[in-house]
Amino acid sequence: MLETQSRAAPPTLVAVRDPAPKAGRKAQERERARLTAAYAELLQEIRVAQTGVQVLLAFLLTLAFTPRFGTITPLQRGLYVADLLLTSVAASLLIAPAPFHRLVHGRELRRQLLDTSARLAFWGLIALMLAMVSSLLLILDVVLGLHLATCLAGLTLTWFAAFWCGLPYWSRRRARLRRTSPVA
Repeated sequence: MLETQSRAAPPTLVAVRDPAPKAGRKAQERERARLTAAYAELLQEIRVAQTGVQVLLAFLLTLAFTPRFGTITPLQRGLYVADLLLTSVAASLLIAPAPFHRLVHGRELRRQLLDTSARLAFWGLIALMLAMVSSLLLILDVVLGLHLATCLAGLTLTWFAAFWCGLPYWSRRRARLRRTSPVA
């Protein structure tokens, strides 16, 4: 004889909301929004530098086709080649965040995108600084001679380094010291 087992209705499941996951999600969303905003800000900064790179590269590319280009010295030709390469490196580094973003988009790599793009932009700006000083050295050598050109290009490099690197690092250091110093 078969026994029939009474089957009780399964217990009703009551959804209990756990506040921790919701708070964690909100923190993740805030972090995601912060990283997205920081990336957008970085792209705006890069756009400013890209204009300079484009103008400089266009100038350098047309320079080789001018009548006077054939009369430059071997040193000036070497400077021109170095300058052209530096400008190309600057352009590639400053453009690199766009394809990097395109290739990692949708893979939750915002932190890596921001960190890598910031490094690419930094080194792109260094290459741009060197390209601009190199261009200046080339032009001043043609116009004023090598000795004066070297002095002026050295001063220009110091000027760029002071405002592009020195001032931001000094400001960061000063802010850090203010945060860590005891309040009197």
